[in-house]
Amino acid sequence: MTEEEDALRNELEALKDQISNLKAAILALQKETDHKDLSIVNLAREKEKITLELLKTKRSHANLAQQLEDERTFYFKEKETYCQEMNECKRLKKLMSSSTISSESKTAEDYKREILKIKQSLDDTLEANYNLSIKFLRMKNTKTCVKTELKAMQLKHDKLQNDYKARIEGLTAELNTIVDEKLNSTISPSSKKYMQLLKQNSCLVYENLCLQLEVDNLNLKLDHMKLEKTRSETNSRLSYIHHDKVDEHKHSCNIPKDRKKGIMNEEPPVKLEKQNHEPQPSCSHHNVPKTEGPLIKIFERKQKPELPAIKIIDEKNVKKKKRVKRKQEEKASNMDSLAYSTCEIPDVKINIDDNSRNKIKSNGDSTKLALFQVSGLPSVVSSVSLEPKMSRSRSLPELKTSLSRQKL
Repeated sequence: MTEEEDALRNELEALKDQISNLKAAILALQKETDHKDLSIVNLAREKEKITLELLKTKRSHANLAQQLEDERTFYFKEKETYCQEMNECKRLKKLMSSSTISSESKTAEDYKREILKIKQSLDDTLEANYNLSIKFLRMKNTKTCVKTELKAMQLKHDKLQNDYKARIEGLTAELNTIVDEKLNSTISPSSKKYMQLLKQNSCLVYENLCLQLEVDNLNLKLDHMKLEKTRSETNSRLSYIHHDKVDEHKHSCNIPKDRKKGIMNEEPPVKLEKQNHEPQPSCSHHNVPKTEGPLIKIFERKQKPELPAIKIIDEKNVKKKKRVKRKQEEKASNMDSLAYSTCEIPDVKINIDDNSRNKIKSNGDSTKLALFQVSGLPSVVSSVSLEPKMSRSRSLPELKTSLSRQKL
């Protein structure tokens, strides 16, 4: 037993030694693995740095290559332009040498003829510009006159409209007072019904007139909106067509005032001297300058394809026609005002015979009464024709009203 125990103890000690050796080996392996992990992390960091440096170098190389290509193309284009300019210079030298040879052959008369032709064309252009400026100023003056006339007519129209509206209101009030007086007086029930319907019809006529005025105003506003819409569309189209000119105008508008003034002072416009007509044209006919010689206008001389043809209208005849029209309109308005002031509301007298009374009693409530009605057209009143035997020109459909409404 002692031997076996000794053997077992020896084996246990050997196993303990092996375990301690294995633990030491494991610790050494762990240290080695940690060291290797650190080295791997360092290698990864170095790799990232190297990749970033490589990317930077690639970008710099690409930029340098692009710059070299751009410089090559630029210098190639400059070389081509230089060659073209040199060729043009050579061609111009040849032309100048040939022109000097040909100019020697020309005489003074040829130069005089060319000068006369240029002077003639310049005179034609000056006359055309002068005539066109006069025409434009006259058109501008007529436009302003027409605008003022239109404003005056609009004010007159509004005034007359308000006057007629006030008169109609007064007439409706008078008619209502007369109807109330007739209703308060002792009259037959049929005549009372007639008066009530007449009062209602007068109110409807007045309302119809007010509605018609509103409709007219709305139509005017609609026409104005349509005109503005068409103007905006045409302006947008023109701005799209002439967008280059619009951009130039905007650029000139963006320039400050001081800078514009400096430009105008530095480069004043050159005045052209006229041979036949020195003074400038004006808007009115009295201020048109009288030349010493007869002024040859565009529409008087022969037409040329290069110059525009203009037809001038006699303004005296146009003014005479306008004056005649104005006088006629004033006379017509005066006559209308006199006729309206002289007219008076006639007294309505209804004479009822025995036969008509019997008919009214026999018919009862289903009586047909005649009124001045509102026709299909707006603000139009049909004429009233009252005769002594209750015979009227027009009649309403059968009205079925209760006794309570008749009393009201």
